[in-house]
Amino acid sequence: MTLDLKDINDIEGSASLIGAEADRLADSGADDFAVAELRRVAGSWVDSVAGRLDSLSAGDALTAVDCLDAVHRVAYGRTANPDWVGKYIHNAFEAHIRGDKTVDRYLASEPGCSEAKMF
Repeated sequence: MTLDLKDINDIEGSASLIGAEADRLADSGADDFAVAELRRVAGSWVDSVAGRLDSLSAGDALTAVDCLDAVHRVAYGRTANPDWVGKYIHNAFEAHIRGDKTVDRYLASEPGCSEAKMF
């Protein structure tokens, strides 16, 4: 299966899978190789999604950056740069003020991907 970086459902779903695997490895006391491999995959995912954020709608970018921040924690053990994340939050807020209805459901929804654990 290939990740469609234009489809927010694919972005959210793949981030959730990475988060679930992080949880599983953390709960099982996985070996260093398995943890390193997940971090490598998560880092690649972060790079791929970060490169596509500007092509998404404001609402989808807001959701994607939430997922990206969570996966960044898995990959690098820390949050993504708050100034960089803030740019997308600000863009979504501005779009919402201008009446962009794609943002409404994201501002009102529960956090989707930010629950991934970090090692």
